[in-house]
Amino acid sequence: MSQKLKVEMVKKGDVLFYLESKISLFENLLSNDEKSQVDFMHNETLKEWYDGRITARTLDIDILKELRILINNL
Repeated sequence: MSQKLKVEMVKKGDVLFYLESKISLFENLLSNDEKSQVDFMHNETLKEWYDGRITARTLDIDILKELRILINNL
């Protein structure tokens, strides 16, 4: 099975705008998870589940911010 690869030129600003929107989305999701975690402090299972989500979202945000720095330095 062969697949064709299409390569297009994109503007750096367009990529950075898209990346910023994703960072903002993850920051909003992180905020919602933190609020929900407080609501479920009495339930240990849900608290641990939200801890995992918060950790994952924080790492995602850090990776996207590192990518933004890399793209800015191109």
